[in-house]
Amino acid sequence: MMLNLIKDICNANNFRVIEFECGLEIYTSYVAIPKECNKNQEYFLLVTSDQLSDELVERLLVCDAETMLDNLEKSSFADESLTKNCTMILCSLVGSVSDHSLLKFEENPYHFKKNVISYSSDELMSLNEVLSGDFCNEHLNLLMSADSGQTFEKFKSGTIEEGSYFPLLIRIITKLPFVHYIPQSNQLDNIESFVMDALDGQDIHLLDLICSRELTQESMNTLILGEWLNHE
Repeated sequence: MMLNLIKDICNANNFRVIEFECGLEIYTSYVAIPKECNKNQEYFLLVTSDQLSDELVERLLVCDAETMLDNLEKSSFADESLTKNCTMILCSLVGSVSDHSLLKFEENPYHFKKNVISYSSDELMSLNEVLSGDFCNEHLNLLMSADSGQTFEKFKSGTIEEGSYFPLLIRIITKLPFVHYIPQSNQLDNIESFVMDALDGQDIHLLDLICSRELTQESMNTLILGEWLNHE
């Protein structure tokens, strides 16, 4: 289930995930609470339903989200920070809800900030396989740069194979702000080795002469000219 994957990602990235009785049996829901070491004080209400549809999403907007917030405020782990800084993450199987309804859900400003993570069964299976139980941000970043960025290029061009894990990974990183891109340090070649490999013996001798002396531009030109004349 997609909700289990989101729970695992939260648990691996400095959140404590606990089951939340939202008061509505049609939904399965959890709350991700930041640990003390977590500088990000945003909370996440993780929600899904086996009966998700356009009608249920509309009901969620009209009344169920308010009911969830009321029950969240009464919970033993609630505080002022939680109720003011909580984002609802709705996991939606592709095809169960129209794009129009999902967009309307995300744009709704009441009760919670709202994000949707859509997924297909094949994408979910593929992503779980490549994750292999490692859900930390660093591993997600490694998957982002897989194949030296070739997978990302296929994704951008729309040529990635159907059922690939990559589109779902992109959606997760886009919708969960605590999963962020880690810039990779550039692996720069040793410039001195690069230069030396490009020079022949005479050039290396001249370079050593120049580097071993404190020269003005005029004296450097004289030295270079003298060396050139000596080898004519």
